[in-house]
Amino acid sequence: MWYNINRTGRLGNRLFSRAHVYAAALELNETVLDWGLLDAKYFFPNVAATKLPVYPFNAKGEHPTLPDNIMSKKLSLKILHTIRPRITGQYGIFWNQHWGKGNPEKVRIDSLEFKKFNSKNKNIILNGFKLRCPSLVKKHRNEICNYFQIPKSYSNKWEFLLKNWKNSFCEIIGLHMRAGDFKKAIRGDFYLTPREYAMVIKDGIEIDWRNTLIILFSDETFMQDKSWDEVKSAFSFTNSILNNGSILDDLSGLMHCDKIIGPSASTFSRWAAFSGNKYWAGVSRSLIGSSDKLEFRKCPIPWDY
Repeated sequence: MWYNINRTGRLGNRLFSRAHVYAAALELNETVLDWGLLDAKYFFPNVAATKLPVYPFNAKGEHPTLPDNIMSKKLSLKILHTIRPRITGQYGIFWNQHWGKGNPEKVRIDSLEFKKFNSKNKNIILNGFKLRCPSLVKKHRNEICNYFQIPKSYSNKWEFLLKNWKNSFCEIIGLHMRAGDFKKAIRGDFYLTPREYAMVIKDGIEIDWRNTLIILFSDETFMQDKSWDEVKSAFSFTNSILNNGSILDDLSGLMHCDKIIGPSASTFSRWAAFSGNKYWAGVSRSLIGSSDKLEFRKCPIPWDY
């Protein structure tokens, strides 16, 4: 039994992290009780179906049985998270990766060392933001995406909209314009204004913009007339529409677009491309005024870079 107590990051990072743990658990025939995903479980019906998130599905497509022991209690797992070792490496039954400490390659979960560690311990505690096994994530992508399916009330909406828009446009591009913490994080290297996004896209993609629709997704709502006028002006070279939706609505919308563009350092749009099996390209400030074209990757595997 594996107990995952990592709670690092926003939704995209949480999903990236769980893709690797899910794939490794499938490969090694283990069950994961994921306390670290608890506060995000209601985004996904399969995750919310049990008292604590537990995976992977068995061969029948059913949830494994939740264990009834002291380690499967919310309070116990919260205490473990509080007292977790601040190191990278093995510590008792902890397989631990602490940010900025040690070499994260030593705690990969596709290594022979991890297999030996797992075989020696009936119960292990996983704590790490980037416990990686990208080749296994690629192998088990379908199972991972099935578990993290978004509610059909969102996907049905976007399937209907995209089907209708396809009657008028040859290609539909989803653009994730993340603001928020990106304005200051990493020196602002990955924050672009709507006008800068428009410049990079217009110069970086060779496409018939008259027959293209760009759907804008952002944590900025552009409620003031002035800010919205700036967005309309920036994307006046093509057809565009703003989706002022919830985080799940934005994720679902991105997944259904033909191509997805987002900040290079953001995992949210990457996950949409991974889950939706779509093409994704990342942008940063370095592309402003550049003659380089955007490089699209089909179905980017989480942290396979």
